[in-house]
Amino acid sequence: MKLFFELPEGKEMIEASIDTDSRSSDFYQARIDGRTLSVKLYPFSEQGWLLLERNKVSPLYMIKNKDQILVWFEGKVYPLKLKPEKKEKKPFFHSGEITAPMPGRIIKVLVNPGDSVSAEKPLLVLESMKMEMTISAPFSGDVKTIFCQPGEMVEMGKLLMELQS
Repeated sequence: MKLFFELPEGKEMIEASIDTDSRSSDFYQARIDGRTLSVKLYPFSEQGWLLLERNKVSPLYMIKNKDQILVWFEGKVYPLKLKPEKKEKKPFFHSGEITAPMPGRIIKVLVNPGDSVSAEKPLLVLESMKMEMTISAPFSGDVKTIFCQPGEMVEMGKLLMELQS
């Protein structure tokens, strides 16, 4: 479970997140404004928990209300605004290896070794099931090696070329 919140801190909002700890499903990692706390929660009612952090036990109550959660903790109420999880945009190819997404025939190779390419620049054209598919660069870099040539039949997953950033 991963939750992201905005906490009102004076007039500005700070970010916080809660994630399960790898040690146990009862432990959670809370990250608040750059600080990380390891806490354990013990439920004692539908909306109440005992929070254990460094040998200190404190009651904690939470009520969900539309797009926020109201938290009562140590005599104060904190409205937490739920935020969508931040996702890093990662390239589809995690390395510079460009592989055939399906079996087919190489129609055209549009680059040469040593060429500099920008992200999404077409690298080659593959024909599969009577359809042409252009395979583009997942990131900006240089063409290191080309392992295919026009007319060649390739299997799915075959290494076609390598890029380096």
